[in-house]
Order: sequence, then structure tokens, then C-alpha cells
Amino acid sequence: MFDIISLLGDMYKIFIKTMYTNITRVRTLSGFDDTTNITDENIKSKIIIASGMVDSAIGYVYSLPIDYRYQNTLTFSGTPSTGSLVIAINGVNYTVPVATGESLAQVADNFRITCANSAHFYVDDLGCGASVLIVSKST
Repeated sequence: MFDIISLLGDMYKIFIKTMYTNITRVRTLSGFDDTTNITDENIKSKIIIASGMVDSAIGYVYSLPIDYRYQNTLTFSGTPSTGSLVIAINGVNYTVPVATGESLAQVADNFRITCANSAHFYVDDLGCGASVLIVSKST
């Protein structure tokens, strides 16, 4: 476990006492009960500064490996008729079978089945309606 006070240095120790707190607690612990000369806004600004410094120090020492994956929603609309629908994503054509009488949700499910083994993206589960969530496999 690291020592945050050592990390920030001695000049910031006063700010550490006010981090993640509120004005009442600061007034109680510090003895700053003179609301005329030491306003709530003054204390609030010190709390904001201290919280920002601590957050920055923690972020500098440790960061989570959170991947961002691009996502998009493809919504099917109109009236389906027999044939096929070609959808191009990342330069790859996906041919989706369409039959007369199918609902838009069924056409969307056909797209999900066609793209189930895509090298570029994931799709949401069958039965999720006429809108398909597409999430990239690469970050």
C-alpha cells in the first residue's frame, strides 16, 4: 500500500485533511468556525482542490486497463420482401436472407445469425427486436 501523503509531499498535507469531505466536517475538525472571515465558499474551494490533487495522484499511480470498444446500432425498417439484403461493415459484405411475411425483428435475427462468426464485431442476442447492437472486437 502506498502512502498518499508521501506521494503528494508536505506542502499538500493541509489539503489531504479536507479530501472527500464536506464543509461542516472541515469546520468541526479544523476549528474554522468563524463564518464571517472564513466563508463556506473558501472552504469548498479548498475541498475541491484537495480532492482533485488526490484523484490525480491516484490516477498517476494506478490506472485501470479499461478497453473501449466502438459500438453502433443498426435498425431495420420498411417492409421485408423475399430476397436478400447485403450489408457492408468494415469492408465485408454480409448477405442476409429475407422472406416475405417476416417481421423486422426476424430480419434482424437473420442478420445476427449471418454475422455470428464475424471477425470484426459482436452482435446482441437473438430475439432482441429490430434494432441490432454491433460492438467491435478490437479496441
